Amino acid sequence: MSESRRQRVISEFGSLVAYRAYVTEGRDVCAATIKKDRLTAWTESEFKTLAREADYLLDWKADLTWVTAEIAADEAERAAAPACAASSIPANA
Repeated sequence: MSESRRQRVISEFGSLVAYRAYVTEGRDVCAATIKKDRLTAWTESEFKTLAREADYLLDWKADLTWVTAEIAADEAERAAAPACAASSIPANA
């Protein structure tokens, strides 16, 4: 699942880093909207909207956690690659 999601994200946004920027902005806008709406909510409908926005914020946070982990895994893989390549060079080469 993660690999197919990863490929869809890269296809749509160009890179995981670009997607992380998109998700970070979405999370920040959602949090600001909740903060504003929390100050003005009076009706049942407005409170339902606020609850829905809170669910959206959880989704943004989950996406941010996922993409951050994917980027960290890529960086760890890149960091380990030179060490692996160097360890496979014969000593008498």
